[in-house]
Amino acid sequence: MHSHDPAVDQMQRMIGEWQSFLDSAIHDLRAPLRGIGTSAELLVGACGPSLNSEVRRLIGAILDGVAQIEALSKSLAIYSRALQADKPPCESIRLESAVRAALAELEGEIRQRGAVVKYGPLPRVRGNHEQLTALFRALLSNALLYQGSEPPSIHITAQREKDQWRFAVRDNGIGIEPKYFHQIFQPFQRLRAGPAGVGLGLTICQKIVEAHGGTIWVESQLQAGSTFCFILPAAPDVTAQVAEGV
Repeated sequence: MHSHDPAVDQMQRMIGEWQSFLDSAIHDLRAPLRGIGTSAELLVGACGPSLNSEVRRLIGAILDGVAQIEALSKSLAIYSRALQADKPPCESIRLESAVRAALAELEGEIRQRGAVVKYGPLPRVRGNHEQLTALFRALLSNALLYQGSEPPSIHITAQREKDQWRFAVRDNGIGIEPKYFHQIFQPFQRLRAGPAGVGLGLTICQKIVEAHGGTIWVESQLQAGSTFCFILPAAPDVTAQVAEGV
C-alpha cells in the first residue's frame, strides 16, 4: 500500500473545489449574458429607424461587450478543463484527427480571412484527444487573429527527436518582438500592437503541453511571422502516420 501525504490530499481537494466553483461560475455567467444580448437586439428591432446614431452606438458597445465576455467565459472553461488534467490519459492519438477537428471548428473564420492551412506528415503521440484539439485550435486562432497584410498562411510540421516529437506551427503574421516572448504565455497578457484578444489562448496551450510532459516556446521577429514550437512524447508502439490536408 502507498502512504498518502495529508497536505497533498488537502491541496488536491482544494484545487478540485476551486475548479468546480469556476465551472459553476462560468455556467451561471452565460445565462444573463445571453439575456443582455437578446434584449439589446430586440430593442434595435422594436425601435427600428427611430433610434438615433448615438443610441445605436451604445447598443453596439453593449453587444460587443457581451461577445467579449462570452469569448472569455469559453476560454476560462477550456482552461479549467486543462487544469483538471495534470496527467492526461496516455492514449495513442492520431494527431491528424486532432488537427482536423480544430480546423473544422475554425472553418468559418478560415474562410472569412482567406487563410490557407497546411500540414505535413503527422505522427501518433501519447495524450488526450480533446486537449490536443484545444491546443491546435488555440494556436491556429492565434495565427488567424494576428495576421499581417497578406491572407494568413499557416503550416504545421513534425520532426522526430528520439522518443518525442517536435512540432512547429508557422504563420506569416505580424510577428512578435523578443521582449514579449515570455509575457505572451502569461494569463490575460496581449500584444500591445496587436488586435484585442481574450488573453488566455497561449496560456491554455502552455498548460496543455506541460500536462503532456512537454514544453512550448515561440520563435519570431516583428513583421516576419511566428513559429510556435512544442514537444510531445511519441507513442511508443506506432510509427508516424502520414497525413496531408488543407
